Amino acid sequence: LFVSAISNSSSLTSSADNRTSTVDLTFTRYCDANTPATFKPLTSGFVYTFDDCIEMCAAYNVYSGGSTTCDMAVYDVKESRPVNCIVGSAQTAAAENIGIDGSLAIALLKSSA
Repeated sequence: LFVSAISNSSSLTSSADNRTSTVDLTFTRYCDANTPATFKPLTSGFVYTFDDCIEMCAAYNVYSGGSTTCDMAVYDVKESRPVNCIVGSAQTAAAENIGIDGSLAIALLKSSA
């Protein structure tokens, strides 16, 4: 499990946007996985670690205004600039939807159920 350190008390949040995150920012990590077919990217970038990729997904949830939830971070350690991390929505994010014997590190946002 990975629990995000992001907080909406950050100086990046305007005082007018003083809302409280209702999303539990705890992710389950999977190694040597494949991206599920239902994955829809929201944003991407270059990061230095898998943890940084997960934090990008968590930050999206805190700063996006709550319209769309990022529930999956996909990290490829073998990729280089400009992109090695893609975060998005898997829609039906569940461990059984992640293929095995892949080469990616994937983190799924734990459901609150």
